[in-house]
Amino acid sequence: MDLSLSARKRAFTLVEILVAVGVFVILGVALVGLMGAAMDAWRRGEASREANEKFQALRRQIAEDLAAAILDPLPPADFHFVLDTPHDLLDSSGQPNDLYTTLLGPGPFDHRIVRETTDGQDVAWFAPSARPGTATVVLAIRVPFVVGSAVLKARCDVFDPDSSVRILVARNDPSAADPAQRDAPPPEGDQRWKEMDRLEGEGIGGAETDITAAVQGGDIVFVKAILDNASEAGDGAQFLRGDLMRPGGRPVFILDCYRAANAIPHAPRPLFAAFYANGTQIITFTRTLSPGQDQAAAGSDGFTGRAQVIYRVQPYHPTLGKPGLGVLRRAFLCPLPGETGEVEPGVLGRNVLRLIGDLPDRAFIPNVLHLGMAFWGPETTTWETRPDLEPGYETKYDDASRPR
Repeated sequence: MDLSLSARKRAFTLVEILVAVGVFVILGVALVGLMGAAMDAWRRGEASREANEKFQALRRQIAEDLAAAILDPLPPADFHFVLDTPHDLLDSSGQPNDLYTTLLGPGPFDHRIVRETTDGQDVAWFAPSARPGTATVVLAIRVPFVVGSAVLKARCDVFDPDSSVRILVARNDPSAADPAQRDAPPPEGDQRWKEMDRLEGEGIGGAETDITAAVQGGDIVFVKAILDNASEAGDGAQFLRGDLMRPGGRPVFILDCYRAANAIPHAPRPLFAAFYANGTQIITFTRTLSPGQDQAAAGSDGFTGRAQVIYRVQPYHPTLGKPGLGVLRRAFLCPLPGETGEVEPGVLGRNVLRLIGDLPDRAFIPNVLHLGMAFWGPETTTWETRPDLEPGYETKYDDASRPR
């Protein structure tokens, strides 16, 4: 009897068991939560560490690329023409001025100048007169001598994937017997018109082009832009858009002409270019390479000591970045385009797009909003984004006024 009672006193009641189980459940939940928080913190720390390592590696890579960047300057041009659309083609009321009528080549004048001042910006550009529609803009730039060689930089944008811009260049025939033909451009469809650029599908920006082959022997340079706006929503194709997107405050049109046929030192000349194409931001420039640097990828027969470096900020990809942010990638080309006959010598800017293809990316970092580089060039007189440049601007600024 006593043993049975003693045994009953040593047993746990149902209430005690339930309380004990409840305590263990609470402790277990708390422990799982703490472990989960610790694992999340660890994962965030590892992700931050990995991103920081990639960023530091890419920062060192960019610093090395910029330290080795080169741009062989052209000699001072015998004729230097600079155009900044809002300042040079429109008067204070936004109407075409005398320079506009002087520059405009032969008709038909099926284009219009669009001007906006939204958000404090002064923006102007050539566009077709109808939506949708096609327009041809021809600029005629008279040079005070017969051109031996020439370089052109012209900005054109395409914001509509279905729109396009074509840039063609030609010259007059100063030896023509008929005076009326001396200042006339080649007729439409004439083979003397050389296509220098073609932008399609959201290409934004401009690049340098050697136009010697198209204008040598003439004293008037004709630049034809064919704009095709396929959408009624807006002006998808724009020529000479003078806005704040131009890197370093550069003008929208630059023409350098030389009397000497061999004034341009070599082709292709090392180039800096920044533009958008197919939703991808691209910055490209030329750098020097040491004999042991990237030589394996270039091949022993193709190594020239220089490479074209390409940085691309590609749109958001769900496996690599956050919505609204892009992925920064780096690639390089060696030997330079044109040295092996891959593209027309001297035409590099847009040909970068054709050559990128499946180039291996050497480094990338996700979640990048924007990549910008400011370069000081021969046509730059200020670090401000909206310089006051016009033909003859180089006489307005002395060396003491220029940024260092």
